[in-house]
Amino acid sequence: MSGHWVVIGTLAGVVLGASLEYGFQFLTHRRNRREAVADRLRSERREAYIALIEATRRCAHELARAALHDYGPPADAEARSNAAYLFDLEFVPRFSVVGIIGTREAVDAAAEMYDKLDRFRDCMTTGDQRVRYRSEEYNEIYDPFREARNEFTDLVRAELTETGLATG
Repeated sequence: MSGHWVVIGTLAGVVLGASLEYGFQFLTHRRNRREAVADRLRSERREAYIALIEATRRCAHELARAALHDYGPPADAEARSNAAYLFDLEFVPRFSVVGIIGTREAVDAAAEMYDKLDRFRDCMTTGDQRVRYRSEEYNEIYDPFREARNEFTDLVRAELTETGLATG
């Protein structure tokens, strides 16, 4: 009879050991999967932030070209229109991506930048009266946008540095 108990005890030990090993492997797999998803999200956020900053730079540059300059002819109506559409074609889609995958702080900062860039776009591309590049009136329009852009850039740089994804 004691031989049966030895066999039962051995089988119970094998079943318990296999169950524990399976449980630990399952937990390890879940943790690794969670870490991989988090890493991918951080990388996607980084790419989205960079794309938004680049689109912002391109839009601001084209909008600044719509101002009156001392160098070269001013942008004609078509160029001003193209600068306005660049906002819709470049900035808005990238802003939408940040709105979906960005952190709450980054989304809020991007929304502030959106509002300021949109105001800059409206002032530079609508109406007949044009402002001179770097005039006081121009700076009143451009500077709030620049500050919002810098705040967004600083915020995402800090976020990326914290997660180890900053490049410099």
